[in-house]
Amino acid sequence: LTTRREKCHYLYGKLGEDCLVQELEEKRCVAFQHCARQAQAYYGTLSGKKAICGSWAESFCFGHPLVDDELRDDHLRAQEAVNRDKKLKKECRTITLDLAKCMRKIYA
Repeated sequence: LTTRREKCHYLYGKLGEDCLVQELEEKRCVAFQHCARQAQAYYGTLSGKKAICGSWAESFCFGHPLVDDELRDDHLRAQEAVNRDKKLKKECRTITLDLAKCMRKIYA
């Protein structure tokens, strides 16, 4: 458990969406440690350059109060671009499933 996620769970508990940002941060970190190829395809670079598929898949939390306006706008742009392009949407689903498959092995 990352310190940020642990502190959040201590404050708010493990249920609900109060710690969503911290949980996504931890997932990203774990993915790059254990599923580097899939993580880079999904998230982009470790230095912060977001890949469109990760932004698209994470667009569900764009309205979270702890997500800044720039990130929220990036998620919305990715959501619109992917949803308009059937080929890109299929590719993003494949990338997302590849990462999920790798991550399942870690938590099995």
